[in-house]
Amino acid sequence: MEIGLWGLARRIWGLPLGDKLRLVGDLLWDRRVPLTAKLVVLVTVVYLLQPFDLVPDFIPLLGQLDDLLAIGIATVLVLQITPKWVVAEHVAALERR
Repeated sequence: MEIGLWGLARRIWGLPLGDKLRLVGDLLWDRRVPLTAKLVVLVTVVYLLQPFDLVPDFIPLLGQLDDLLAIGIATVLVLQITPKWVVAEHVAALERR
């Protein structure tokens, strides 16, 4: 069965926030996930935690938009780099919970 990128993204979107965070952790510990995908997650987390943003957070709406954009880009990159069946396996396990 072919697993589509956007179908998988929709399934992830439907997960509660806690399960999304758990998915990230599970993928980071999974040896089948390429190192480049793990580096994308690490760079994104570092960007989100740094005190400087492209658009300062005190600007209403726009300040948070760059953070959401970084998360969205990182999600798409990780889903493109990682074998879809590996991500689908983890998502299915979280959906069964």
